[in-house]
Amino acid sequence: MVVNPAKNILIFKGKDFSKYKIRVFDLSSGQMFVNNITLSEEINISKLKAGVYGYNIYDNAGYEQNGKVIIKD
Repeated sequence: MVVNPAKNILIFKGKDFSKYKIRVFDLSSGQMFVNNITLSEEINISKLKAGVYGYNIYDNAGYEQNGKVIIKD
């Protein structure tokens, strides 16, 4: 669902984004950078440092998808 690796923007493919929320966090520290925002086709990540991050996409009906994204310099 997410294009990997990324630099400034995470791009998602799918339908009906408005019913999903997303979290993006640093895998090494656990620090949350994006928390509980409504998913859209693009999420701006330009303020994140290079590294490996995890993401969690979920909805109120119990759907959940986890993954990793590599942020490049």
